[in-house]
Amino acid sequence: MESSKRACAAVVWCVLVVSLASTAVAAEPQRTQSNFKGNFASGWFESALIDENGMYCGYRYANVYASDQWLRTQPGQPTTFSGADVSFASHNWCTGEFDYGYGFVSGGVSFGRNLSSATASGSFTRQTCTYVCEPVPCELPNEPPPGECVEDFDCGPGALCMDGVCQPFECQSCYEVCEPAGQVTFSVNWTGTGDPYRGMYMSHYRGGEFSSHYRGQGTWRSATLTGTISVDGVPLEFDYGYGDISSTTSGQMEIYRY
Repeated sequence: MESSKRACAAVVWCVLVVSLASTAVAAEPQRTQSNFKGNFASGWFESALIDENGMYCGYRYANVYASDQWLRTQPGQPTTFSGADVSFASHNWCTGEFDYGYGFVSGGVSFGRNLSSATASGSFTRQTCTYVCEPVPCELPNEPPPGECVEDFDCGPGALCMDGVCQPFECQSCYEVCEPAGQVTFSVNWTGTGDPYRGMYMSHYRGGEFSSHYRGQGTWRSATLTGTISVDGVPLEFDYGYGDISSTTSGQMEIYRY
């Protein structure tokens, strides 16, 4: 009898060990590591939208990010790329007008020595996108039960409680439709001001199923920003602009998925 108890305990212990080992393997996160270095420039234009009566009606902004960098994502081969991202938007709530655009241009980027300057220029065809929704058959039954209701739970699947009465809801399928909407041309210049700052930096972020670790060392310098961004030949007007130029000599980013 005693030997049977020992055998049973041994089996339970083995099952427990196997279960814990399986849990540990399942919890192992997926890791992606990237190493990078290069030159970067970031710029921001902004202006307030004022109507003829002097009332503030909204804003207009544009962001330009240029880079000339080397990147290697383990265990792949290193790649180099140079280009600029441009995005802009304006919202005038006095008139209800809203406009936006964004795009990436490969090439057209240059950097001066010692972060003295940077330039980015190019053009792209912007896209404007809208969401279109169409009714589709519901997978759940959408015939509500008769009678009154207090909560949606009283109506069962496929119905909602509205004004005390069960009402069927309509299922929809929504998708994005994008169309060309004009040619965007840009030419932006950064001029370094003040003394460069050298140092190391790091950051950590975790949200949901992902976490990231970012660290590197390099040089940063503030810069004045000038230039134009035009849509179909019409320049966007801005009140001011500011930016910075930086150089990373050694950077690393790790991304974990749990």
